[in-house]
Amino acid sequence: MDDGTVRHYPVTGKIIPLTLDKFYEDISSTRIRENIDLNRDISNLIDTVAQNYIYDKNMYLREPTYKHVLESREIVIEGIAHRGCEGLGEFMPGIIRAGYDADVLQRYLSKPKTYEMYINDTSEDGAPVGYAAFHKVGTRDLLSEFESQSFAEKIRAHTDGAIGVIGFVYFDDESRI
Repeated sequence: MDDGTVRHYPVTGKIIPLTLDKFYEDISSTRIRENIDLNRDISNLIDTVAQNYIYDKNMYLREPTYKHVLESREIVIEGIAHRGCEGLGEFMPGIIRAGYDADVLQRYLSKPKTYEMYINDTSEDGAPVGYAAFHKVGTRDLLSEFESQSFAEKIRAHTDGAIGVIGFVYFDDESRI
């Protein structure tokens, strides 16, 4: 109706009132979501068909910011020094298998101000599981380093002190890091 009145339609046919057991009245989507987030069983909350549908469609999952995406691991970084390619040692076969260009890597590592470090996993008896190389860049050298005026300006605006540029990082395929 155009005059703002609401028209009510009579219900016809047999009306069947439905009731829930008291236990089911307290179940809400929030409760289901919280149980899923905590990896708790929800089969006692809803029907098995509904449960399977929820899991199959990845429903009731919170945004990734609420999920533990990263796992913290204790690592030790040691041996920071300039070694050239000598420091690669045991990692070289894996680096080549991963498709890195050994000549480009060798040129980078042979630069005088490039430093390397070993990354050791403390859960694996301190065994080296990774290797990284970096070099320092002064603020006046940012433009020549990155070849972008806007990028150099952004770094200058957001840094204080020494600037380290990571030029190479490798982790062993077998490592859990």
